[in-house]
Amino acid sequence: MSGHSKWHSIKHKKALVDAKKGKIFTTLSKAITLAAREKGGDLSTNFKLRLAVEKAREMNMPKDNIDRAIKRGTGESGGEVMEEMVYEAFGPGGVPLVIETITDNRNRTVTNIKTVLGKKGGSLSGANSVLWMFERKGVVRVLESQLKRSGLGAEEAELVFIDLGADDLRLKKDDGAPYFEIIFPIDHLGAFQDFFNRKQIKIEDMELEYLPKEKIKVDSKIQDQIKAIVDALGKDEDVTRIYTNIDF
Repeated sequence: MSGHSKWHSIKHKKALVDAKKGKIFTTLSKAITLAAREKGGDLSTNFKLRLAVEKAREMNMPKDNIDRAIKRGTGESGGEVMEEMVYEAFGPGGVPLVIETITDNRNRTVTNIKTVLGKKGGSLSGANSVLWMFERKGVVRVLESQLKRSGLGAEEAELVFIDLGADDLRLKKDDGAPYFEIIFPIDHLGAFQDFFNRKQIKIEDMELEYLPKEKIKVDSKIQDQIKAIVDALGKDEDVTRIYTNIDF
């Protein structure tokens, strides 16, 4: 769930949940297949595919699985047709939700989402009823220590990332070691990937995300209800990411 500051704890918690359910390789495979279907199987020119493959490698996904997923996307091995669908919804208290999915069956996916929302006080909404409150951005997160190892101090890093096209740079110390969160236009993804690869800087995470234009405050009861919706939707293997604009 994006739109709040507890990135580390949620990332680690969700990784554990996904691993226990056996969901994570399925999700990664779908993302690779979709990226390969959209712009081909060449990692040097398909930045979305490169990003998906790098994530799979970080999670120790076997090379054979990665190769099969790419071939499904390029049509070399047939298989189901994957597509990326984004659903807009409102939760309790009118809290907006953006739900990203990768699916081979729209009817199944939308039915499952409606069921979860209906049970927990939410509902699907119409096109652009929610998305106008968010911006599609690239986001990279890298430990401060990794930048220092490459000879980049905080001030120098800020200048470098601005030159690469960053919109915003934040040093965060929420959980564990301090890290930088760099936000940039999505068409600058390749430039940032090339920079970190060239400098051999290990990044923690790089994503294309829906970031809220403004954050809202809600009471603890609504927060708990939204968390329950996110947890329930996260168990669906078609759902890849959920966003809200709550300021937790």
